[in-house]
Amino acid sequence: MINRSVGRSATLVAGFIISLITAGVGEAQDDTVASVNPASAPSEQPLVWARYPSGTEALKHYPAKALDAEQSGVARIECDFDAPPSGETTSSIKSCRTLEEYPAGMGFGKATEDIIHRYGRVRTQYGESLQAGRITLRYRWVLQGGPLRPESETIGFKAGTNADDYYPKGSQKSAHIKLRCAYKVAESETVGDITHCTVTSEKPKGTGLGASAQTLFEDRGLVVFGGPTLLIPSEGEISFGFDWKPPAAK
Repeated sequence: MINRSVGRSATLVAGFIISLITAGVGEAQDDTVASVNPASAPSEQPLVWARYPSGTEALKHYPAKALDAEQSGVARIECDFDAPPSGETTSSIKSCRTLEEYPAGMGFGKATEDIIHRYGRVRTQYGESLQAGRITLRYRWVLQGGPLRPESETIGFKAGTNADDYYPKGSQKSAHIKLRCAYKVAESETVGDITHCTVTSEKPKGTGLGASAQTLFEDRGLVVFGGPTLLIPSEGEISFGFDWKPPAAK
């Protein structure tokens, strides 16, 4: 039995306090600049930010309507850029378009377009020649209380999983195990794959069920999210409890 989730994503950004104690307004997801897809010749180049809007710069563009309502938000945009001039290795962003924003109508899409177009510059990750292309990114605008979260986070297993297959052979013990697991979610998906787990508690100790549970969730575990896909982080951590009894005792 899997207990209710007691953890939250680790992919959170520094909050912007209304009193302006800190100016960290937003931050793009880790999947911000994954590849270049030139319209003329589709290809992929790993990219990184050569210049990225600071919190102070982003604050100047925080949507007025959202600021008045003390509303956090998120937007996903795509942007085009040209190849840099001869002798240069970075390129500025020339145009952007909003693909999604949440909540709708608060101005987060346009504000994200503005700051990335005005302040953003990209380069290739390993210094290769940069070709004209297009990027997509997700940017979170954060006020006090943290970024918006999915409506629900539930732990599950991949189809066809039988947890009893991972129960230690010959054991007749029961245990309550707490785990903290990292996960990754593909773009526009609502289910993430668990990639790594750490056992944070095993009661009673010494049953061996903690290590087996860790293997079970690393091999077959999923995190299922509810709510708008735009709010689902690309990666993070979640903590939960798992009650494990011998197969015959269920």
